[in-house]
Amino acid sequence: MKTLLIHPADPTTDFIKDFYADNIDWTIVNDLPSKSKLKKLVKSHDTIIVIGHGTDNGLINPKYPSSFVIDSTWLYLLRDSKDLYLIWCNADQFATKYDLKGFFTGMIITDFNDADYCGIPTASLQQINDSNKLLVRALIDSFDSDKKIMCDKIRDIYKSPDNPIIHYNKDNFYKL
Repeated sequence: MKTLLIHPADPTTDFIKDFYADNIDWTIVNDLPSKSKLKKLVKSHDTIIVIGHGTDNGLINPKYPSSFVIDSTWLYLLRDSKDLYLIWCNADQFATKYDLKGFFTGMIITDFNDADYCGIPTASLQQINDSNKLLVRALIDSFDSDKKIMCDKIRDIYKSPDNPIIHYNKDNFYKL
């Protein structure tokens, strides 16, 4: 199986690079090519992993935040027998809206803006960093699992009794 990971270059999500740093056999896309080249890459891979900031409308382009890298115009490719992992805020809503199957994240707090938006304005930098590091560890340790088991494994690894960020995020992993 050929794996494509799309993670548009964005310093606010650099922490997640540790998730895929050791996967040298994956095709990694950080610098976005043209839309037609990216679609060819999606067509030629069996497993598609998309990471970054997003909404229920798709993956946001960090260079042009009013536009999307992945949106509803990609549905025919995403549904085409792909093993799909969408890791961005509200990817679960995007997947539900368009009846996609795979592993998806809901709202995930990764920075101060997210924490404030989710009602955790007192989050510390240490809590955010600890959460991000543990999230990456949970993704690494659970990735090769069946998607349902993957969600359970993430929850088993990604926990902390005193970190409100982790407490908020821990239930926002879905297999649909």
